[in-house]
This record gives sequence, structure tokens and C-alpha cells, in this order.
Amino acid sequence: MSLTVHQTPVQHVAAAFELEGNAIQGELTLFSPLGHPSLVLRWSPEQAQWLQNGKTRNCANLSEMTLAATGTDLPLDALFDWLDGRDSQHPDGSSSAAGLPRPGAPSAACPNRP
Repeated sequence: MSLTVHQTPVQHVAAAFELEGNAIQGELTLFSPLGHPSLVLRWSPEQAQWLQNGKTRNCANLSEMTLAATGTDLPLDALFDWLDGRDSQHPDGSSSAAGLPRPGAPSAACPNRP
């Protein structure tokens, strides 16, 4: 996963990840370059938890947690839509998957090989 947060200063983060569940209840684990879990985000309708460096931070919901963890309200619901092959519409009318290949679809960079 690669994330760019457009604020001053601009932040760029890239990490391997595991994503389980759905936008209502799930878990996102980000891994260090050596493959160790460095951040775990868990959420459910009741609460959201951010686990990092042996400490747990409880948040009211997923939006509050992603804002605290990354500095922006990440649209994880749009990520799940994209993984399921559905477009999500943003309030400005743009599509979350505009220009992105569907998961498993061939691309110019990684064409299917026989």
C-alpha cells in the first residue's frame, strides 16, 4: 500500500499490509520492511483500536482512528469496494477507482503470462 497525505509537509508512506473483514468490521495490519507488524488497526461498530509499539489507543470509530493514525480520514470503505470490483462515488462526484486496474486484472506493467 502506498499513501500520500497532501498536507504541509506532504507525507508519503509505503508498507506491505494484510486487510481482513469489511468496512464495518475488520483489521488492517501494516508491516515493516523486515516483515514485522508495525501497526494494527481494528474496528467494529462498537469501537476502533489502534495498536502500535505495545500500546493500544481506543477510538470512537474508524474515521477517528484513521485520522489519528495517518493524519487523514482514509476511505477504507472505498478500498473494500475497489477490492470487490465496485466503484465508490466521492462527494465531489469522482470515482475512487478512476484509472486503477481491478484486483487480478492484467496491466501494462504486469501482463498475464501463459
